[in-house]
Amino acid sequence: MGGLEAFLFGALGGIAAEFVAWLPCRKLPKAKWPAHFRRLVYWAAAPGWIVLGGVVAYLTVRSTPATTELMAFQLGATAPLFVERLAAAPTPSAGSTG
Repeated sequence: MGGLEAFLFGALGGIAAEFVAWLPCRKLPKAKWPAHFRRLVYWAAAPGWIVLGGVVAYLTVRSTPATTELMAFQLGATAPLFVERLAAAPTPSAGSTG
């Protein structure tokens, strides 16, 4: 698989992850959607998460040429989750020795 193909499958995985976020809302009236779906920040960040999924898949195929389409798709879907968890992880406090 080439780099462009890996990027596209990764981005497709990122799109799939966004669709999963919308599943609980499919039968709700628009007024009951979560507030973050109605904010510009969400809509500005969503394409970035999708591109991040494509970039992670691209970088993986560059270092591991045996990457499959399914693996690229999975990397694209999970890359945003990994970054969100990393950002939410507690940081060591100043002066701690660990």
